[in-house]
Amino acid sequence: MDKRPLSVRLPNPPPFLVGRDRELAEVTAAIGRAPLTVVRGPDAVGRVALVLTALRRTYPEAFERGLYLRCRAGQSATELVIAALAPGHPPHADPDPTDLAIDLADAAETWILLDGLEDPSWAVALAAARWARRSHWIVVTSSPPTAELVPYTVGVSPLPAPALDELLLRWGVETSADRRNLL
Repeated sequence: MDKRPLSVRLPNPPPFLVGRDRELAEVTAAIGRAPLTVVRGPDAVGRVALVLTALRRTYPEAFERGLYLRCRAGQSATELVIAALAPGHPPHADPDPTDLAIDLADAAETWILLDGLEDPSWAVALAAARWARRSHWIVVTSSPPTAELVPYTVGVSPLPAPALDELLLRWGVETSADRRNLL
């Protein structure tokens, strides 16, 4: 039985993905290439759905050991990771909490999806790129990463209108008037 609270488990991917074959291949390859993947694009274009689909299809073990952590404004991603992996650990108890976050994730061979990371320092992502050995880190963001993280980054754009229409039809939105009301 999974003992992680539902609030931090990776959610299931959507039942279908439309118009994202190229990005899906890029995200899947990036995840397999390095311990860190950054998925960047505007809000509400399906970045998390894309990542979850890539994980389910190619890395199903991620759902057994994965964490979904939603970063909020002003919240330290490092402290969020530590709180999820070591509940009860006192905040700021370590001289370098980023090292602790990487060590905890590696010890548990965890897959971490950080959604909404807008940290201007990118400290935990940089540390994961450099030092993670047995953990996998995926950052979903609308912010441009530091120059050092560009090689780990996959860009996602809004869907073109025909693909968006197909997606809405699959969700049961039948008429163009109904679709306009959703957009």
